[in-house]
Amino acid sequence: DTVSAVLLLSGMAGLVGTGVSGALADRNSRATMTGTVALLTAALTVLAGAGSHPPATVTAVALLGLALAAMLTALQSRVLRIAPGSVDVASAAGSAAINAGIAAGAFLGGRLLDAHGPRSIALTGALLAAAGLILLLTERAGIVAGLAARGVTEVGQPRHPYSHDT
Repeated sequence: DTVSAVLLLSGMAGLVGTGVSGALADRNSRATMTGTVALLTAALTVLAGAGSHPPATVTAVALLGLALAAMLTALQSRVLRIAPGSVDVASAAGSAAINAGIAAGAFLGGRLLDAHGPRSIALTGALLAAAGLILLLTERAGIVAGLAARGVTEVGQPRHPYSHDT
């Protein structure tokens, strides 16, 4: 079955995304997070424009699987680096935010599907991911100032001496 094969490909790409993101986030979680959100934005944009072109759709779904898994890994790493003094609370809050996003996305996706068809879901996802990318690209000054006011460095306690998180 074609759908099963495409979903299997997406899952395998997700495994690769998790591994690569884990290794990269260890060195620079902010850059990894930004890169994965950029890839997510691109994959959703391709998926929205793929229409009835199977090769483009399959490629977009595989990239989407890779990007989503990589983004979640990078997000968790980034949350733990920014909140080194309260990792339990930060980890729980990150998980709660991810689950709230899944629930909201399912609700919005269902409404979009009913009102505008399947392509609207990918297009809306691409626009939301692009908004997230803009936030990531502009967050630096606010994060650093807020952490500095609390006496915390953004990097926190790096696990490796070659960590270059900025």
